[in-house]
Amino acid sequence: MNKFDAAIESMYGIIESAKSHEIVQTFTSQDNIQGNRIKVNNKEVINFGSCSYLGLEFDERLKNGAIEAIRKFGTQFSSSRSYISLGLYHELEQLFCEIFEANCIVTPTTTLGHIAAIPILVSDQDAVIIDHQAHNSISTAVSLLKPRNIHVELLRHNKMDDLDAKVSQLKSKYKNIWYMADGIYSMYGDSCPLEDIENLLIKYPQFHAYIDDAHGMSWCGKKGEGYVLSRIGLHERMVVVASLAKSFAAGGGVLIFPDKSTEKRVRNCGGPLIFSGPLQPANLGTAIASARIHLNGEIQSYQQKLFDNIKYTSSLIKEIGLPCISLGESPVFFIGVSLPKIGYAVIERLMNKGYYVNIGIYPAVPLKNTGIRFTITRLHSKKQIKSMLLDLKEILDAVIIEKNFSYDNIYKAFKRNLKHQLNSKTESNNKELTFCHYESIVEVDRQSWNELFDSKGIINHEALLLLEKSFSKNPKQENNYDFEYIIIKDNQQKIILATFLCLSLCKDDMMYEKEISYEIEKIRQLDPYYLTSQILSVGTPMTDGEQMYLDQNHPLWSEALNQLLEWISKKQLDKKINQLIIRDFEQPTAELEKVFLDNGFVKYKLPNNNYIDNFDWHDTSEFVQLLSKNNRRHFRKNIDRNYHKFKIRENNSALASEIELWYELYLNVKRKNLSINTFDLPINLFHRIAKDKNWKIIEFFPKKDFVLTDYEQKPVAFCMIHLNGTTANGAILGMDYAYQKEYRIYNCILYEILLFTKRKNLKRLNLGYTADMEKRKMGAKQSIVYSFIQIQDDFNMRLLSEKIKTKESD
Repeated sequence: MNKFDAAIESMYGIIESAKSHEIVQTFTSQDNIQGNRIKVNNKEVINFGSCSYLGLEFDERLKNGAIEAIRKFGTQFSSSRSYISLGLYHELEQLFCEIFEANCIVTPTTTLGHIAAIPILVSDQDAVIIDHQAHNSISTAVSLLKPRNIHVELLRHNKMDDLDAKVSQLKSKYKNIWYMADGIYSMYGDSCPLEDIENLLIKYPQFHAYIDDAHGMSWCGKKGEGYVLSRIGLHERMVVVASLAKSFAAGGGVLIFPDKSTEKRVRNCGGPLIFSGPLQPANLGTAIASARIHLNGEIQSYQQKLFDNIKYTSSLIKEIGLPCISLGESPVFFIGVSLPKIGYAVIERLMNKGYYVNIGIYPAVPLKNTGIRFTITRLHSKKQIKSMLLDLKEILDAVIIEKNFSYDNIYKAFKRNLKHQLNSKTESNNKELTFCHYESIVEVDRQSWNELFDSKGIINHEALLLLEKSFSKNPKQENNYDFEYIIIKDNQQKIILATFLCLSLCKDDMMYEKEISYEIEKIRQLDPYYLTSQILSVGTPMTDGEQMYLDQNHPLWSEALNQLLEWISKKQLDKKINQLIIRDFEQPTAELEKVFLDNGFVKYKLPNNNYIDNFDWHDTSEFVQLLSKNNRRHFRKNIDRNYHKFKIRENNSALASEIELWYELYLNVKRKNLSINTFDLPINLFHRIAKDKNWKIIEFFPKKDFVLTDYEQKPVAFCMIHLNGTTANGAILGMDYAYQKEYRIYNCILYEILLFTKRKNLKRLNLGYTADMEKRKMGAKQSIVYSFIQIQDDFNMRLLSEKIKTKESD
């Protein structure tokens, strides 16, 4: 599964989870809608989810405009605008020229407007910088630039100092630098720093601004020209896009240009303006009626009523202490709750109280930044606003206590200073569970731990003690891990859950396409910690397999898992850890997935785990007969022909000089294979493994007639095998690639590990991730493995996504 498929699968699971709570993809009833009251699930509720901020959709003039247009021109005038347009289009665009005092093109939607304009405005000599919270429709249009190799960068949200620095850096390389952002951001309701944009337009002649003001249209400006143009006006190097489907109460979008030549260029060459269908007559008739209201001055009284409601809402939010993430001047409000399960519970109870609001959730925001999004319109009364906010506060207080959360955790999740804290419980209120936390495996009962993790991987008691010692006191920060151990029991002291966690510095591209990692590694030659993050994970970067014991047959398993995730969440906030990874799970159940989703995790497919568990053979010939016809051919060609060319021996009493040679061979493989891109393991680990009785080291020496390099009398390959119960784990290897090209030494290593496992009478051989094809040829099976991931700050992930899009378009 590629990264796109993994993202789609995660998104699908999240939406399905939200649908099960009946808070997304719902429908109103067939009854007439009167004002701001609607019926959802047969219950009448006050609508706090409308983006029609001025409530013009109920104006009789707009309704009559739609009806009259249908009577005159039918339900559709079906022709490409490049051939002929309904005359209503010309009339509407002329009205917009008056509203915006600029050159305008009406488009079927704002998304199609972006797709029409951006590829025409941006030349091959230009660069593009996008605010990382800009609307998805802008990113969709910008992706069309990638096949033209146009330089595209992502900017942290509203970081104007960073924008200034980027423009200064790029101005000598590119003809124009386009900055693309929103006027009002649709989730948090915060705004673009327009004064800074205006200053950059003055400072840099190459700087251009492209602003989507969809949520600012109509409710700002004397003629409803929107948030952006009412604040700074239309600069000669600025293009603004507005939506007609929100406060304007019609449908479609409008592109606003500072000059006629730019407008004509987009009109004549923009793809959707040539090939897409037009707006229906009803929409055009509605829009014309709305435009006339904007121009006759009446719009200002509507705006004033909305401003009064916004001001009242903001003051009441402050008074009662709701955690509003961006308390500005827009009609969009976002009350942070952090975890999806808190959001679901709050919205369900608000619905029961008679209020419809939206959930702000992934992919619109990071899962850990879930919130209650509501909008204020002119149609709301102050009584409605007050009752909703007081009920919201009461409900949120109760849910936070029930979910063992706190306001402190919410503000930390959104990286805001603490404004208010409820005296809520933070410890588990489930007295049937005992939560045990240890900071070293030494503190954990050896027998109990090994009974749970016997034959599971490099995760038994002895192996973890070795890892603890190996990943401490190293000179490089990436080679120092913090280990923690969690065991949760019931009242009878039966273990329900047991696992270990590792805090480590990891590369953000660890599981991304190797081609992307190759490009990023070039940057890391100068900046070694570029695109890296602190990650708290179940397991370590060098372990795999079933690293969490969870008894899903126990009636309290979900409570135990929730308790673990709550503990992890608090640690994440306290230590400012960016990413959490809970792994590895084969075929996770729907019930297990739901617990993770409700706690803000998304499911992510890991590379396949390779293993061999069939040792029902006595010699090589019997083993080969178990392989497929093609794999038998592979064995004869690559292994049988080459295996005898090497002297193979176990070495468990190595000298320091031998270990250093192993390390160089390991680095050969590590730096060539970036399918899983981790930091180099510390040489300290190799020294400890060499002395540990649970590890076996096998070396390969070329026989005299097959020496290719100056490595005679020195190993040209090695592998380190860990033994745990009835399982062998092929963990670390290294080789001279000259012997791979000539003698297929990697295939010989796999075969020797197989023979070693057979000689030890073990039942299973774990071969780990990557190189699936070569391992399958040896009879390996693949298990599909998933992790659950939570990212606090998704900026680096967005950067990587942009790099993938660029690579795919090459």
